[in-house]
Amino acid sequence: MSGQKMKIATLVVILFNGVSCDWVSLFKESVKDVGKNPSPCHKAMLRMLGNLVQPKLDDLWALKMIDAASKFPSGLLAGNLANLGGFEECINTVSKDGSIKGKYCTKNGISDTLQQKITNNTLNQMRMVEATQPVLHQKTTGLGFPIAVCLPDQCSTEEINKMIKIFDWSTFNCITKEEIEKPLSAGAIVFIVIVSLIGVIMAASTLYDLYCYHMDKEPIPLLLAYSVYSNGKKLLETKPSELSCINGIKFFSMVWVVYGHTMCAFAFSPLVNLFDVVAYINTLKGMIVHAGVFAVDTFFCLSGLLLTYTFMKAVNKLNKFNLLQFYLHRYLRLTPALMILIFSTTTIFEYLGSGPRWETGVQFYTDTCKKNWWTSLLYIQNYFHTSSMVTLGT
Repeated sequence: MSGQKMKIATLVVILFNGVSCDWVSLFKESVKDVGKNPSPCHKAMLRMLGNLVQPKLDDLWALKMIDAASKFPSGLLAGNLANLGGFEECINTVSKDGSIKGKYCTKNGISDTLQQKITNNTLNQMRMVEATQPVLHQKTTGLGFPIAVCLPDQCSTEEINKMIKIFDWSTFNCITKEEIEKPLSAGAIVFIVIVSLIGVIMAASTLYDLYCYHMDKEPIPLLLAYSVYSNGKKLLETKPSELSCINGIKFFSMVWVVYGHTMCAFAFSPLVNLFDVVAYINTLKGMIVHAGVFAVDTFFCLSGLLLTYTFMKAVNKLNKFNLLQFYLHRYLRLTPALMILIFSTTTIFEYLGSGPRWETGVQFYTDTCKKNWWTSLLYIQNYFHTSSMVTLGT
Protein backbone atom coordinates (compact mmCIF):
# COMPACT_ATOMS: atom_id res chain seq x y z
CA MET A 1 0.00 0.00 0.00
CA SER A 2 1.37 3.43 -1.00
CA GLY A 3 2.07 6.13 1.56
CA GLN A 4 -0.89 8.27 0.45
CA LYS A 5 -3.34 5.36 0.66
CA MET A 6 -1.94 4.38 4.07
CA LYS A 7 -2.68 7.89 5.33
CA ILE A 8 -6.23 7.69 3.97
CA ALA A 9 -6.78 4.27 5.57
CA THR A 10 -5.52 5.60 8.91
CA LEU A 11 -7.87 8.57 8.62
CA VAL A 12 -10.80 6.22 7.90
CA VAL A 13 -10.04 4.20 11.05
CA ILE A 14 -9.82 7.37 13.16
CA LEU A 15 -13.12 8.69 11.81
CA PHE A 16 -14.89 5.35 12.29
CA ASN A 17 -13.82 5.25 15.93
CA GLY A 18 -14.96 8.81 16.60
CA VAL A 19 -18.37 9.06 14.99
CA SER A 20 -21.55 8.60 16.97
CA CYS A 21 -23.05 6.37 14.28
CA ASP A 22 -22.11 2.68 13.99
CA TRP A 23 -21.15 2.69 10.30
CA VAL A 24 -20.27 -1.02 10.23
CA SER A 25 -23.79 -1.94 11.34
CA LEU A 26 -25.19 0.67 8.98
CA PHE A 27 -23.47 -0.85 5.95
CA LYS A 28 -24.59 -4.33 7.03
CA GLU A 29 -28.17 -3.11 7.36
CA SER A 30 -28.06 -1.39 3.97
CA VAL A 31 -27.00 -4.54 2.10
CA LYS A 32 -28.99 -7.07 4.15
CA ASP A 33 -32.07 -7.16 1.92
CA VAL A 34 -30.59 -6.05 -1.38
CA GLY A 35 -31.84 -9.00 -3.44
CA LYS A 36 -31.90 -8.94 -7.23
CA ASN A 37 -33.47 -5.50 -7.52
CA PRO A 38 -31.57 -3.19 -5.18
CA SER A 39 -33.04 0.23 -4.54
CA PRO A 40 -31.13 3.41 -5.47
CA CYS A 41 -30.30 3.80 -1.77
CA HIS A 42 -28.79 0.30 -1.56
CA LYS A 43 -26.73 0.96 -4.69
CA ALA A 44 -25.49 4.27 -3.30
CA MET A 45 -24.54 2.68 0.04
CA LEU A 46 -22.61 -0.06 -1.78
CA ARG A 47 -20.79 2.60 -3.79
CA MET A 48 -20.04 4.44 -0.57
CA LEU A 49 -18.56 1.29 0.95
CA GLY A 50 -16.55 0.69 -2.22
CA ASN A 51 -15.21 4.24 -2.17
CA LEU A 52 -14.05 3.70 1.42
CA VAL A 53 -12.43 0.32 0.76
CA GLN A 54 -10.71 1.47 -2.42
CA PRO A 55 -10.35 5.24 -2.05
CA LYS A 56 -9.24 7.50 -4.87
CA LEU A 57 -7.21 10.54 -3.97
CA ASP A 58 -9.27 12.81 -6.21
CA ASP A 59 -12.67 11.40 -5.20
CA LEU A 60 -12.94 11.02 -1.41
CA TRP A 61 -16.66 11.76 -1.19
CA ALA A 62 -17.46 8.80 1.09
CA LEU A 63 -14.74 9.82 3.53
CA LYS A 64 -16.11 13.38 3.55
CA MET A 65 -19.56 12.05 4.43
CA ILE A 66 -18.20 10.14 7.41
CA ASP A 67 -16.13 13.16 8.43
CA ALA A 68 -19.28 15.33 8.31
CA ALA A 69 -21.14 13.06 10.74
CA SER A 70 -21.29 14.10 14.39
CA LYS A 71 -18.70 12.69 16.78
CA PHE A 72 -18.91 11.98 20.49
CA PRO A 73 -18.22 15.44 21.93
CA SER A 74 -15.76 16.30 24.65
CA GLY A 75 -17.00 18.39 27.55
CA LEU A 76 -20.31 16.53 27.77
CA LEU A 77 -20.61 17.19 31.51
CA ALA A 78 -19.90 20.89 30.93
CA GLY A 79 -22.96 21.23 28.71
CA ASN A 80 -21.60 20.37 25.26
CA LEU A 81 -24.85 18.66 24.29
CA ALA A 82 -25.07 19.52 20.61
CA ASN A 83 -22.56 18.14 18.13
CA LEU A 84 -24.10 18.93 14.76
CA GLY A 85 -21.33 17.59 12.57
CA GLY A 86 -20.28 19.39 9.39
CA PHE A 87 -23.43 20.74 7.77
CA GLU A 88 -21.75 22.60 4.89
CA GLU A 89 -19.24 19.80 4.34
CA CYS A 90 -22.06 17.29 4.00
CA ILE A 91 -24.37 19.16 1.62
CA ASN A 92 -21.41 20.27 -0.54
CA THR A 93 -20.05 16.73 -0.89
CA VAL A 94 -20.44 15.41 -4.45
CA SER A 95 -18.93 12.34 -6.09
CA LYS A 96 -16.58 12.97 -9.01
CA ASP A 97 -19.17 11.86 -11.58
CA GLY A 98 -21.87 13.96 -9.89
CA SER A 99 -24.23 11.03 -9.37
CA ILE A 100 -24.10 11.03 -5.55
CA LYS A 101 -24.55 14.06 -3.32
CA GLY A 102 -24.61 14.47 0.43
CA LYS A 103 -27.83 14.46 2.47
CA TYR A 104 -27.57 15.91 5.98
CA CYS A 105 -29.79 14.21 8.57
CA THR A 106 -30.31 14.90 12.27
CA LYS A 107 -32.37 13.37 15.05
CA ASN A 108 -32.68 14.03 18.78
CA GLY A 109 -30.65 11.99 21.21
CA ILE A 110 -33.12 12.66 24.03
CA SER A 111 -36.90 12.56 24.03
CA ASP A 112 -39.02 15.71 23.88
CA THR A 113 -40.29 14.96 27.41
CA LEU A 114 -36.76 14.92 28.84
CA GLN A 115 -35.85 17.94 26.73
CA GLN A 116 -38.81 19.82 28.20
CA LYS A 117 -37.62 19.03 31.74
CA ILE A 118 -34.09 20.19 30.91
CA THR A 119 -35.39 23.38 29.29
CA ASN A 120 -37.67 24.05 32.25
CA ASN A 121 -34.78 23.65 34.68
CA THR A 122 -32.56 25.88 32.52
CA LEU A 123 -35.22 28.59 32.34
CA ASN A 124 -35.69 28.44 36.09
CA GLN A 125 -31.94 28.71 36.60
CA MET A 126 -31.87 31.70 34.24
CA ARG A 127 -34.74 33.30 36.22
CA MET A 128 -36.91 33.61 33.11
CA VAL A 129 -40.34 34.98 33.92
CA GLU A 130 -43.15 32.46 33.94
CA ALA A 131 -45.08 34.11 31.10
CA THR A 132 -42.25 33.56 28.60
CA GLN A 133 -41.62 29.91 29.43
CA PRO A 134 -44.34 28.32 27.22
CA VAL A 135 -43.05 30.24 24.20
CA LEU A 136 -39.43 29.32 24.88
CA HIS A 137 -40.43 25.69 25.46
CA GLN A 138 -42.01 25.66 22.02
CA LYS A 139 -38.93 27.29 20.52
CA THR A 140 -36.49 24.77 22.05
CA THR A 141 -38.55 21.60 21.48
CA GLY A 142 -36.63 19.23 19.23
CA LEU A 143 -33.25 20.87 19.78
CA GLY A 144 -31.94 18.56 22.50
CA PHE A 145 -28.69 16.58 22.07
CA PRO A 146 -28.89 16.05 18.29
CA ILE A 147 -26.81 13.58 16.32
CA ALA A 148 -26.05 14.08 12.65
CA VAL A 149 -25.19 11.72 9.81
CA CYS A 150 -24.33 12.35 6.19
CA LEU A 151 -25.56 9.84 3.63
CA PRO A 152 -26.11 9.68 -0.15
CA ASP A 153 -29.10 11.68 -1.34
CA GLN A 154 -30.54 8.58 -3.04
CA CYS A 155 -31.64 7.38 0.40
CA SER A 156 -35.04 8.62 1.50
CA THR A 157 -35.72 9.70 5.08
CA GLU A 158 -37.81 6.54 5.61
CA GLU A 159 -34.94 4.31 4.44
CA ILE A 160 -32.48 6.13 6.69
CA ASN A 161 -34.76 5.66 9.71
CA LYS A 162 -34.93 1.93 8.95
CA MET A 163 -31.18 1.58 8.54
CA ILE A 164 -30.12 3.57 11.60
CA LYS A 165 -32.07 2.19 14.55
CA ILE A 166 -30.94 4.45 17.36
CA PHE A 167 -32.97 6.71 19.66
CA ASP A 168 -36.34 5.31 18.56
CA TRP A 169 -38.29 8.14 20.23
CA SER A 170 -37.42 10.47 17.35
CA THR A 171 -36.98 10.30 13.58
CA PHE A 172 -34.41 11.77 11.24
CA ASN A 173 -34.99 15.09 9.52
CA CYS A 174 -32.99 15.36 6.33
CA ILE A 175 -32.08 18.11 3.90
CA THR A 176 -30.02 18.42 0.71
CA LYS A 177 -28.38 21.38 -0.99
CA GLU A 178 -31.12 21.44 -3.63
CA GLU A 179 -33.78 21.80 -0.93
CA ILE A 180 -31.88 24.71 0.63
CA GLU A 181 -31.47 26.49 -2.70
CA LYS A 182 -35.16 26.23 -3.53
CA PRO A 183 -36.75 28.81 -5.84
CA LEU A 184 -38.41 31.86 -4.37
CA SER A 185 -42.09 31.56 -3.54
CA ALA A 186 -44.69 33.89 -5.03
CA GLY A 187 -44.95 35.74 -1.71
CA ALA A 188 -41.17 36.26 -1.55
CA ILE A 189 -41.13 37.63 -5.10
CA VAL A 190 -43.99 40.03 -4.30
CA PHE A 191 -42.13 41.21 -1.18
CA ILE A 192 -38.92 41.84 -3.14
CA VAL A 193 -40.84 43.75 -5.84
CA ILE A 194 -42.63 45.93 -3.26
CA VAL A 195 -39.43 46.70 -1.33
CA SER A 196 -37.59 47.42 -4.59
CA LEU A 197 -40.33 49.82 -5.70
CA ILE A 198 -40.16 51.61 -2.35
CA GLY A 199 -36.38 51.84 -2.75
CA VAL A 200 -36.72 53.32 -6.26
CA ILE A 201 -39.30 55.84 -5.05
CA MET A 202 -37.02 56.83 -2.15
CA ALA A 203 -34.09 57.31 -4.52
CA ALA A 204 -36.17 59.40 -6.95
CA SER A 205 -37.64 61.51 -4.14
CA THR A 206 -34.19 62.12 -2.63
CA LEU A 207 -32.69 63.11 -6.00
CA TYR A 208 -35.59 65.51 -6.61
CA ASP A 209 -35.11 66.98 -3.13
CA LEU A 210 -31.39 67.54 -3.68
CA TYR A 211 -32.01 68.98 -7.15
CA CYS A 212 -34.47 71.56 -5.77
CA TYR A 213 -32.09 72.37 -2.92
CA HIS A 214 -29.08 73.02 -5.16
CA MET A 215 -31.10 74.83 -7.85
CA ASP A 216 -32.83 76.93 -5.19
CA LYS A 217 -36.29 75.91 -6.37
CA GLU A 218 -39.45 75.44 -4.34
CA PRO A 219 -40.18 71.67 -4.19
CA ILE A 220 -43.60 70.08 -4.38
CA PRO A 221 -44.23 68.80 -0.80
CA LEU A 222 -45.91 65.59 -1.97
CA LEU A 223 -42.79 64.57 -3.92
CA LEU A 224 -40.65 64.90 -0.80
CA ALA A 225 -42.63 62.31 1.18
CA TYR A 226 -39.99 59.59 0.55
CA SER A 227 -36.90 61.80 0.54
CA VAL A 228 -34.13 60.37 2.70
CA TYR A 229 -32.55 63.81 2.99
CA SER A 230 -35.59 65.72 4.26
CA ASN A 231 -36.93 62.92 6.45
CA GLY A 232 -33.46 62.29 7.85
CA LYS A 233 -33.19 65.93 8.96
CA LYS A 234 -36.61 65.74 10.62
CA LEU A 235 -35.71 62.55 12.47
CA LEU A 236 -32.36 63.85 13.72
CA GLU A 237 -33.30 67.39 14.62
CA THR A 238 -33.90 68.35 18.25
CA LYS A 239 -36.68 70.70 19.24
CA PRO A 240 -36.66 73.08 22.22
CA SER A 241 -39.98 71.64 23.39
CA GLU A 242 -38.59 68.10 23.42
CA LEU A 243 -38.05 66.30 26.73
CA SER A 244 -34.35 65.72 26.07
CA CYS A 245 -33.78 64.44 29.60
CA ILE A 246 -35.33 61.07 28.72
CA ASN A 247 -33.00 60.37 25.77
CA GLY A 248 -30.38 58.84 28.06
CA ILE A 249 -32.98 56.59 29.68
CA LYS A 250 -34.14 55.43 26.23
CA PHE A 251 -30.56 54.74 25.11
CA PHE A 252 -29.62 52.62 28.13
CA SER A 253 -32.96 50.80 28.00
CA MET A 254 -32.44 49.93 24.34
CA VAL A 255 -28.94 48.62 25.07
CA TRP A 256 -30.39 46.55 27.92
CA VAL A 257 -33.13 45.05 25.74
CA VAL A 258 -30.73 44.19 22.90
CA TYR A 259 -28.23 42.65 25.32
CA GLY A 260 -30.93 40.56 27.00
CA HIS A 261 -32.29 39.22 23.71
CA THR A 262 -28.78 38.47 22.45
CA MET A 263 -27.91 36.51 25.59
CA CYS A 264 -31.19 34.58 25.40
CA ALA A 265 -30.52 33.55 21.81
CA PHE A 266 -26.92 32.74 22.75
CA ALA A 267 -27.96 30.50 25.67
CA PHE A 268 -30.09 28.30 23.39
CA SER A 269 -27.44 28.01 20.68
CA PRO A 270 -25.09 25.00 20.42
CA LEU A 271 -22.57 25.74 23.17
CA VAL A 272 -19.63 23.74 24.47
CA ASN A 273 -20.16 25.07 28.01
CA LEU A 274 -23.90 25.62 28.46
CA PHE A 275 -23.72 24.93 32.20
CA ASP A 276 -21.11 27.69 32.61
CA VAL A 277 -23.50 30.13 30.91
CA VAL A 278 -26.30 29.17 33.31
CA ALA A 279 -23.93 29.55 36.27
CA TYR A 280 -22.81 32.98 35.01
CA ILE A 281 -26.40 34.22 34.73
CA ASN A 282 -26.91 33.41 38.41
CA THR A 283 -24.00 35.62 39.47
CA LEU A 284 -24.18 39.31 40.33
CA LYS A 285 -22.68 40.17 36.93
CA GLY A 286 -25.38 38.15 35.21
CA MET A 287 -28.22 39.96 36.95
CA ILE A 288 -28.58 42.33 34.00
CA VAL A 289 -29.48 39.33 31.82
CA HIS A 290 -32.28 37.70 33.81
CA ALA A 291 -33.63 41.10 34.84
CA GLY A 292 -33.67 42.23 31.21
CA VAL A 293 -37.34 41.32 30.82
CA PHE A 294 -38.16 44.36 32.96
CA ALA A 295 -36.34 46.75 30.64
CA VAL A 296 -39.47 46.87 28.49
CA ASP A 297 -41.33 48.41 31.45
CA THR A 298 -39.12 51.47 31.00
CA PHE A 299 -40.58 52.00 27.55
CA PHE A 300 -44.11 51.56 28.89
CA CYS A 301 -43.39 54.29 31.44
CA LEU A 302 -41.81 56.62 28.87
CA SER A 303 -44.61 56.02 26.36
CA GLY A 304 -47.20 56.92 28.99
CA LEU A 305 -45.23 60.03 29.96
CA LEU A 306 -44.87 61.24 26.36
CA LEU A 307 -48.49 60.43 25.56
CA THR A 308 -49.69 62.48 28.53
CA TYR A 309 -47.29 65.29 27.61
CA THR A 310 -48.47 65.54 23.99
CA PHE A 311 -52.10 65.18 25.09
CA MET A 312 -51.82 68.08 27.52
CA LYS A 313 -50.10 70.22 24.87
CA ALA A 314 -52.86 69.48 22.34
CA VAL A 315 -55.64 70.25 24.84
CA ASN A 316 -54.01 73.52 25.92
CA LYS A 317 -53.51 74.56 22.31
CA LEU A 318 -56.82 73.50 20.74
CA ASN A 319 -59.06 73.25 23.82
CA LYS A 320 -60.46 69.98 22.47
CA PHE A 321 -59.49 66.34 22.02
CA ASN A 322 -60.73 63.96 19.30
CA LEU A 323 -60.36 60.41 20.66
CA LEU A 324 -61.11 58.69 17.33
CA GLN A 325 -58.60 60.83 15.48
CA PHE A 326 -56.02 60.16 18.17
CA TYR A 327 -56.36 56.37 17.90
CA LEU A 328 -56.39 56.49 14.08
CA HIS A 329 -53.23 58.59 14.05
CA ARG A 330 -51.43 56.20 16.39
CA TYR A 331 -52.53 53.16 14.39
CA LEU A 332 -51.40 54.64 11.06
CA ARG A 333 -48.05 55.61 12.57
CA LEU A 334 -47.22 52.18 13.98
CA THR A 335 -48.91 49.68 11.66
CA PRO A 336 -47.10 50.13 8.28
CA ALA A 337 -43.72 49.17 9.77
CA LEU A 338 -45.34 46.23 11.58
CA MET A 339 -46.98 45.10 8.33
CA ILE A 340 -43.60 45.07 6.57
CA LEU A 341 -42.12 43.05 9.45
CA ILE A 342 -44.91 40.44 9.31
CA PHE A 343 -44.81 40.35 5.51
CA SER A 344 -41.05 39.74 5.50
CA THR A 345 -41.31 37.06 8.21
CA THR A 346 -43.93 35.07 6.28
CA THR A 347 -42.29 35.38 2.85
CA ILE A 348 -38.57 36.13 2.58
CA PHE A 349 -37.26 35.23 6.05
CA GLU A 350 -36.78 31.51 5.33
CA TYR A 351 -34.43 32.32 2.42
CA LEU A 352 -32.06 34.47 4.47
CA GLY A 353 -29.99 31.64 5.94
CA SER A 354 -29.37 27.92 6.26
CA GLY A 355 -27.96 25.48 8.76
CA PRO A 356 -28.71 22.37 10.80
CA ARG A 357 -31.20 24.23 13.01
CA TRP A 358 -32.35 26.88 10.58
CA GLU A 359 -35.57 25.13 9.52
CA THR A 360 -36.63 24.54 13.13
CA GLY A 361 -36.02 28.15 14.08
CA VAL A 362 -37.66 29.58 10.97
CA GLN A 363 -40.78 27.43 11.32
CA PHE A 364 -41.29 28.71 14.86
CA TYR A 365 -41.63 32.27 13.54
CA THR A 366 -43.13 31.81 10.07
CA ASP A 367 -45.81 29.26 11.02
CA THR A 368 -47.18 31.38 13.86
CA CYS A 369 -47.02 34.50 11.69
CA LYS A 370 -48.96 32.85 8.87
CA LYS A 371 -51.57 31.60 11.30
CA ASN A 372 -52.04 34.53 13.69
CA TRP A 373 -50.84 37.61 11.74
CA TRP A 374 -54.19 39.35 12.23
CA THR A 375 -53.83 39.41 16.02
CA SER A 376 -50.67 41.47 15.68
CA LEU A 377 -52.19 43.95 13.22
CA LEU A 378 -55.11 44.45 15.61
CA TYR A 379 -52.71 44.72 18.58
CA ILE A 380 -54.48 41.98 20.53
CA GLN A 381 -51.82 39.25 20.47
CA ASN A 382 -51.21 39.73 24.20
CA TYR A 383 -54.75 38.41 24.78
CA PHE A 384 -55.26 35.79 22.02
CA HIS A 385 -52.99 32.84 21.16
CA THR A 386 -50.40 33.99 23.68
CA SER A 387 -48.46 30.71 23.40
CA SER A 388 -47.84 31.32 19.68
CA MET A 389 -47.23 35.05 19.41
CA VAL A 390 -46.58 36.72 16.07
CA THR A 391 -43.32 38.70 15.85
CA LEU A 392 -42.33 37.78 19.39
CA GLY A 393 -39.79 40.61 19.52
CA THR A 394 -42.57 43.23 19.36
